[in-house]
Amino acid sequence: MNSQTATGPCLLIVDDDDSVREGFRWILQDQYRIIEASGVDEALSIIDRERPDLVTLDIRMPEKNGLEGLRLIRERSENLPVVMITGFGSVDTACEALRLGASDYLEKPCGRNQLLTTIRKQLEKPQRFHSPDPSTTKVATGRESQLDRDPTSLLGKASLAFAHDLANPLQVLHVLASSCSGL
Repeated sequence: MNSQTATGPCLLIVDDDDSVREGFRWILQDQYRIIEASGVDEALSIIDRERPDLVTLDIRMPEKNGLEGLRLIRERSENLPVVMITGFGSVDTACEALRLGASDYLEKPCGRNQLLTTIRKQLEKPQRFHSPDPSTTKVATGRESQLDRDPTSLLGKASLAFAHDLANPLQVLHVLASSCSGL
């Protein structure tokens, strides 16, 4: 966990990639107090202890994924804004995140202004989040579906994981370049 001492609302950045957390911190630290976590379990502990005002949550992470993390966050707080962030955006993933109670959804690479605008909008929005629909949480609960056992599906998931690992350094460069162009 890394915590910055700036005043203002407290943001929890949850991503397994150090460089992504560092890029987000670099963009946000002037306006917000930043806390970082590298995984869902660490994030849940921080949420219980620090009570952040907003969470950014990567979807693809080892151990517990962001959708499962979102479900666990919603068990603790229905009103905490959670912005899901992923390098593998799809309509299905976005819909699942929203059904589980995400307040917004960004795809990597997201630019500096898009990140700042989304966070500002979520912090200003009256909190009217709904409880997750229990009938839609099968992805997050870890129950295995037929697709999870299909060899073609497993190969696709492995390819996405490889592309995710390759794309993260590019995301950081894009965010930093966007920030520098705004100076």
